[in-house]
Amino acid sequence: MKKLIYICGALALAGCSDRFEPAAQNGKQPDAISFNVYNAKQTNTRAALQTVDSLKNGTNPGFKLWGYEVGASIYITNLGGEMVTWRLDPQPGNNYEWEYGDPTNSATQAAWPSVPANFVAIAGTTQGVTEPAAGASTISTLQYTVPTIATSQEDLLVAATLNQTKSSNQGRVDLNFKHALSAIAVSAKFLGGEGTVAGDTAVTIKSISLINFNTSGSLDITTAAAAGVPTWTGQGTPTSGEVTIFNSSTVLKKADNASYTPLVTPVDPYMILPQTTVKGTSVYEATGAQVSGAT
Repeated sequence: MKKLIYICGALALAGCSDRFEPAAQNGKQPDAISFNVYNAKQTNTRAALQTVDSLKNGTNPGFKLWGYEVGASIYITNLGGEMVTWRLDPQPGNNYEWEYGDPTNSATQAAWPSVPANFVAIAGTTQGVTEPAAGASTISTLQYTVPTIATSQEDLLVAATLNQTKSSNQGRVDLNFKHALSAIAVSAKFLGGEGTVAGDTAVTIKSISLINFNTSGSLDITTAAAAGVPTWTGQGTPTSGEVTIFNSSTVLKKADNASYTPLVTPVDPYMILPQTTVKGTSVYEATGAQVSGAT
């Protein structure tokens, strides 16, 4: 009897108490694999923009899943980048579940191998992503170029669960999604200069730009199985020019400095690859003059 890999999702996102128990298997084979899906809370990466509802029914719903035997360079049949979506199971009971292929057709499902297996997955954006592919060095590796235009940027989540067997976690594979990108949010307030500054004194911020940062790199998704931030390597040459992340004149008054004014907000941040940046020099405008300054 085939041991079918079956997805039965329990989904909870960071900072959210929304937790779903796995749905019943509705008459499917009792040794089928089920999946729990989570989203890890990370204080050193971007805020969680994906929600339970968006992964189920949002702009980019579901996730892509790859499975392979430990040490292998090819994927398990029917687990080579399958799209897993939240849908109404056709089996008796009519429960919504995380599924791929046709759950009523075993030819579209995957069977447990006789040796331990690794599972990797991505969710969110597909723009600029070169997905994992069969091969010793690429089987769990993606390449990604972050769009430099903020309105084109989307969340990127990755998950990895390693060395799984039928007996692991009672046959259930936990996919713990983590945010693969870092976010930049900017707030400002006018504190005034030296000496006495009148309460009606104001400054205008016209734009904010970034320089000397990488926009592309490679990510072995298996690093997401460890604590912390997934590790990006092979990052490209830093941008040679400026990338504007804020371009809307905002007036800050000394009288209104009780709190910061959000410019690039945590709800809609600018995303980059996690990286150590290099100090550079840019040009900004003040009272109509071009002034060089360290950035």
